[in-house]
Amino acid sequence: MKDPRIAKLIRALLKRFPGTSVVTGPMPDEPDSGETWIHLLNAPDDPPTIVEDFAWSVKEKLWGDEPHPALVSGVNREDTAKYYADRLPKTRSRRPARRAPRRRRTPRRRRTAASARK
Repeated sequence: MKDPRIAKLIRALLKRFPGTSVVTGPMPDEPDSGETWIHLLNAPDDPPTIVEDFAWSVKEKLWGDEPHPALVSGVNREDTAKYYADRLPKTRSRRPARRAPRRRRTPRRRRTAASARK
């Protein structure tokens, strides 16, 4: 990712689709081309092309008539869980949940043997 506009594209995607994660990598057909493939994980899929349409509008603003060195793919929740679960942030497993502090109980008074019940 040598082009700073790719970082701007990623920020725009994360801002538009909160709760998603991004995985980037080189294009599989030509890894040395400098093109970047951006997977937007946990993306909405209703309508099916919502991510690609938004990405296209942002790329048009950033690059204009120049070739776009980034391909954006939206990955819905089901496919994210199947194929990309190992790449999701693991915030919950790193740190155990905090428990509320225990209430301290005052010690009970013991009855003495001298007191008798009537």
